[in-house]
Amino acid sequence: MQTDNQKYFSTYDRKKSVYDRNGFSRIKIRSYNSITEIDKRFWDGLTNDIFNSWDFLLCLEKARVENSRMKYLVFYNNSMPVAIAVLSMFSISLDLLSGQFTSNICNIVRKFFPGFMKVKFLFCGTPISIGKNNLQIIDESKKNQILNLLVKEMEVIAKDYEINILSFKEFNSNYCKSLALLPYKNFIKAPSIPYVYLHINQDWNSFDDYLKSMRHTFRRQINKSLNKLQLDNQFSPSSELINRKDLPVIKVVMPQVSDALNFYEQYIEVMKRAKNKMEILNKDFFENFFNYLKANSSLIQVVFDNKVIGSAIISQKDKVMTFLLVGLDYSMNKKFDVYFNIVYRIISLAIENKCTVLEMGQTSYYLKQRCGGKCEEMFFYIKARNKTINYLLSLFKPLLFPQINVDELNVFRV
Repeated sequence: MQTDNQKYFSTYDRKKSVYDRNGFSRIKIRSYNSITEIDKRFWDGLTNDIFNSWDFLLCLEKARVENSRMKYLVFYNNSMPVAIAVLSMFSISLDLLSGQFTSNICNIVRKFFPGFMKVKFLFCGTPISIGKNNLQIIDESKKNQILNLLVKEMEVIAKDYEINILSFKEFNSNYCKSLALLPYKNFIKAPSIPYVYLHINQDWNSFDDYLKSMRHTFRRQINKSLNKLQLDNQFSPSSELINRKDLPVIKVVMPQVSDALNFYEQYIEVMKRAKNKMEILNKDFFENFFNYLKANSSLIQVVFDNKVIGSAIISQKDKVMTFLLVGLDYSMNKKFDVYFNIVYRIISLAIENKCTVLEMGQTSYYLKQRCGGKCEEMFFYIKARNKTINYLLSLFKPLLFPQINVDELNVFRV
């Protein structure tokens, strides 16, 4: 007996014809050039990740981040969807995926040759570094058929658009088990930038419980930062800091399009200080985000003297909260520990909302580990269409794509 979802998917499929690049396979692909060509309810019914949500992809598509072009694939088996994939085409610096030593050398060479190691990429993934798992395999029993067809489709697109490099990004070690076929298709598996998670202890009923579970050194660091804020009773019991006009306040608000410009300007200040950046999001992205995703997101704002001096975008899906992006006024950041206090407020919200996990993103590992975050290894797959270049990528893999090792911090009492 069909479920409601199955009935809906079957009805939707009969409205659309599908084509098959492999005449012997029962798995078929339908390709779309815009997410607006796909019914929103249909697409969102196949994913539970904000980075794959219909609204988020529409934001990226409309903003044309890094002049990217996007495609969306739905894989069917007997009219039932078994996988979805997001593809994006844009140019990046190859050393972005490599270590700091290689990146420094490339930056020197680019002073004389600006286009050095900048190549066209076709990603199974989005044109932003915070995206992950943009291949969603719904039916694991069909994973090899799906990957075979996906690789063939990507090779056709790469040839049509004269793209040199194919890549899949970003996947954790567990998800990589589903991608075991890729090395047999001459893709090179390489370490990517680790992702940070904070697992919310279900015994924490308040931010105070979280603080009490920490070792003295780390608890003291947090309290030192909190003393630079006006605090509310829900965030902290330090009532003597309430209504201190010489200190900033921290607010949780629904994003509005009118907030986009200020956030964008402070986000740019953060990106100026970033060592490696795959993309710089434009103002259009934030205007679109605050328009289409405001109902599922919150804006954390630190306000001092009626001016926003730092803010962060967070989103929640079921029991998972995601820390997406941050913008800072660096002239105030150190004085009031703006970044740290934003993170602490996000943690308190995750506890209040009974989340099980807070996704804290990539980079700034030590800062996030101080709060209890744990790093998870991430991987990507890369393949050059030219066999010689692909061999060289494989040969110099340890130099080009070194493992990023992050020492763990034990911040909680056993």
